[in-house]
Amino acid sequence: MQGAAGKMGHTLIETILDNPNCQLAGAFDLPTSVAIGQDAGAFLGKSTGIIITDNIEQAIEKSDVLIDFTRPEGTMTHVSLCLKHNIKLVIGTTGFSESQKQTLLDASQKIAIVQSPNMSVGVNATYKLLEVASKILKGHYDIEIIEAHHRHKVDAPSGTALRMGEVIAKAKGWDFDQTAILSREGHTGPRPSEGIGFATVRGGDIIGDHTVMFAGTGERIEISHFSSSRSSYASGALLAAEFLATKTQGFYDMQDVLAIQLTKARGQAKSGLTSFWASPNLEDAAQTLQAQNNALIGHFAQTVVETRDDRSKHLDGQADMSARLTKNLRATLQAATHQLETGQVVLATIGSTAPFVGLFGTVWGIFHALTKIANTGSVAIDQIAGPVGEALIMTAFGLVVAVPAVIAYNFFGRFIRTINKILEAFAADLLHYFGKN
Repeated sequence: MQGAAGKMGHTLIETILDNPNCQLAGAFDLPTSVAIGQDAGAFLGKSTGIIITDNIEQAIEKSDVLIDFTRPEGTMTHVSLCLKHNIKLVIGTTGFSESQKQTLLDASQKIAIVQSPNMSVGVNATYKLLEVASKILKGHYDIEIIEAHHRHKVDAPSGTALRMGEVIAKAKGWDFDQTAILSREGHTGPRPSEGIGFATVRGGDIIGDHTVMFAGTGERIEISHFSSSRSSYASGALLAAEFLATKTQGFYDMQDVLAIQLTKARGQAKSGLTSFWASPNLEDAAQTLQAQNNALIGHFAQTVVETRDDRSKHLDGQADMSARLTKNLRATLQAATHQLETGQVVLATIGSTAPFVGLFGTVWGIFHALTKIANTGSVAIDQIAGPVGEALIMTAFGLVVAVPAVIAYNFFGRFIRTINKILEAFAADLLHYFGKN
């Protein structure tokens, strides 16, 4: 990975060290960095055995995937080196020119690339919400995107804000390049009805805030995402890196990554069990699973190997094999479950809160209808049609957002429960077989 001494680099390193499916193979930074020559885990007080270097080729020579959060010019250099060494690439960089975007597409004919302006699972769920909202709100709603980042961000609007605009334009059937209003100054005249406005804020240490406003007559709807730490970007980047493990070429984004993770995990669980029990011994089983890049089952096999070989003098090492294996397999199962459930919290939150958003809009619309009746003393349809219509739109909006989220939550939940049952049964079999031997 690049930028090992920066804030994002530190977050990535910490996340990699906590992820049983990934291993830090190299780290590099600019020649002027004070971290050159230091261990990549020094900031955590840990020794990784990986020394931060300013020699990019040396850093990536043992890597399968390079994670790139840098500037466009740096990414272009990294693409060339990845092509030379046949290394896959995860790109979180933004601000590419059209020619640079074409360079990435050309490179994806030979190596596998995941490129996304935002690796966060929550942001990618927000894209889906914007798509749904844009299709529902067909009346006169002015669309404005407000984004805020730290003082050091060099491109504006942010790549995430631009992607949000592209999602909205596509859902509306608009040409994004023709409808995007990237700046305003002076006497701009009336706002065009088919326009997507952008406003940019730069200051302090804001990690990343994005709000999309659908401003109608008498109401407005806002869909927001706020980043409180960089860990969501790092977790998404590692998901993308794991996704590329089975790819040889092609250009992908985070939507591709998120759609395939659970399907892949279920297949890994089933094929891994077959490979494990077909092996002549535990060591061969672990090596076979590693060769197959089957981290899901492979980590269980490795847990048994490490538990068996642990002869340390601390309390855990002095316990009998069955007790130690029970403890370690439980931890492995919990880690696997946590990995599988990434993104479920977002779907659950959307599914549970969206109906209340719709209900609030319904109550607000009915309130306005009753107010008009009180002021005019009339229940004529032209007096209450507008507020009641707004109430119905908000009800529909809440349901249309909530229902897909709940369906997706239940769909993915079934996948996760199926995989968990396979893993729980496997852990029980391992304990029964190896706990006594």
